[in-house]
Amino acid sequence: MKILDKIENLDEIIQSENLTILQFGSEACGPCYSITFKIDEWLKHHPNVVNRYIPIEEFQDVAAQHNIFTAPSTILFYDGKEIIRKSGYYSLDEIFLEAERILKIIGA
Repeated sequence: MKILDKIENLDEIIQSENLTILQFGSEACGPCYSITFKIDEWLKHHPNVVNRYIPIEEFQDVAAQHNIFTAPSTILFYDGKEIIRKSGYYSLDEIFLEAERILKIIGA
């Protein structure tokens, strides 16, 4: 999982990539570690999917811009549009299934 860099423009990343997964997390969040691990494992098989981990303590403004009020939260974007959003304790199955469906459509 790549951590968002302060010099990156997240909106440009979302708009310029076919498929983007954003994970908002916190150091004080136990489920965040589990979700990060699962996303990292999935990404090993899907290297063409762009991802960023956004620590909400460090990027409060970015979290607010994306209406994130709890950690963990994960958002899947396709061609710059939000497709799925999950917050709290959740399964990643729906996000992964939708991402794989989109990858088949775009031939990636």
